[in-house]
Amino acid sequence: MMRVSTLEKNVERLREENLSEKLKNKHLNSELAHERKQSQQRQQQKINNQNTNDDGEMDDVKTLVMRRAAASNGATTTTTTTTTTTPVAVPPNLNNQHQSSKIVTQTPTAPILTTTATTNMPTPASHLTSAHVPKIAKKKERVYAPNDPRRDAFAGRVPAQTITNRVRAIDTSVDASTKEKKLQLKKEISEREREEHASKKVKTRDDDDGNDDDAMAEKFKKKPTKKEKKKHKEEERTTVDVVKLSEQEEHHLKYGHGKRGVRVDTVQGPAYFSLDDEQLLGIGDKVNVHPLTLYSLFRWGQSPDLSLRSRLHQGTRLFLVPSEEWEFEYIREDELKAITKICEKISKASAELCFDDADVRNLRNKVQELSKNTDKKSATYYFVSLPFYRAVKDIMKNQSATKDHLERAEKKFAHLWQAAGFLEPERNAATVRSFLEQKEALRVLFEWKDEHGV
Repeated sequence: MMRVSTLEKNVERLREENLSEKLKNKHLNSELAHERKQSQQRQQQKINNQNTNDDGEMDDVKTLVMRRAAASNGATTTTTTTTTTTPVAVPPNLNNQHQSSKIVTQTPTAPILTTTATTNMPTPASHLTSAHVPKIAKKKERVYAPNDPRRDAFAGRVPAQTITNRVRAIDTSVDASTKEKKLQLKKEISEREREEHASKKVKTRDDDDGNDDDAMAEKFKKKPTKKEKKKHKEEERTTVDVVKLSEQEEHHLKYGHGKRGVRVDTVQGPAYFSLDDEQLLGIGDKVNVHPLTLYSLFRWGQSPDLSLRSRLHQGTRLFLVPSEEWEFEYIREDELKAITKICEKISKASAELCFDDADVRNLRNKVQELSKNTDKKSATYYFVSLPFYRAVKDIMKNQSATKDHLERAEKKFAHLWQAAGFLEPERNAATVRSFLEQKEALRVLFEWKDEHGV
């Protein structure tokens, strides 16, 4: 029951609110209609005021004047009209009903004519059916007497005559000698136009003469020969500001890859891109780098079957100079294994090499000394092949064998040395330069580690 009562109360409240809103809307609509009606009345009053001139006369252009033409030559009708000429001042709030009840005519020199009475004589039936179309009276220029005060007001409303080419405007309604001034202005304008036309003619003639001269010069110009055209093209190529490419970059643009079979400088350092079926032994001899060093820099992540005599695919990249610490460690490890094998082979062929037991023992001690070195900041820690090579050469110099025997011993050692993947350290300047590059790379690595505290 409580819910039903509350619902009824809510319904009643909503009805009252709806009724009050309707009343408000009705009141607003009535006010809007009243304002709209007032605005329409004001607009109508403005229109009525605009139809009158400043001097109180009706504007004859905006007023329709009904005229009837005179009867033709054979007509028998006659119309007599009595009019009185009385100046009428029309108030500004004149209604349209009063205007429609009068017929107004106007002449250039007379005030408004108002018709007071009209009498028509009987006419034939043929003329009774004819209808004449109403016409709008043409407004003529007003002329006032010299002493008329309306003359100045009318002259102010007439727009001044404008003449082009910066000629002074003349008020033709005030000055009596307007015809002479007009003729003078026409003469001045015609003279200016004639001068401009003559100057344009001279200019176009000069342009035509110049064009003719250029055409004649172009016609009799000597045509360049093939050599001159080729030379001109080469000069254009040289003069154009183009970034000069290196020989390797030009090769890369032409073939889609860098040069193969030669040393190439890359961002990561000097490298070599192999030809098809090349071996590390041949590549090392070509680029003056130990083949074993190339093997050490390339063997990371490769198959365990990789060796110095393995044949490489075309375009295989091989770095020539180490740059990381693990690469130097690989070089030390592989060179220690290689010189240990060479030492064992020398012990087996000691007679051919003119080595006795003491010499072989000294070589083994040298290998152990190099393997036990712990000074990682020295070059001999990583490059152990050079100290071993010098030790062998010193032993062979102190031998008391014959010259032929020593020559055979040197050839035998050179064969063992090359088979292990080494080159003679001082065989040419390029080999020395490559070894110095490796030492410089090691020095740069040490400086970088010292700077960063690694």
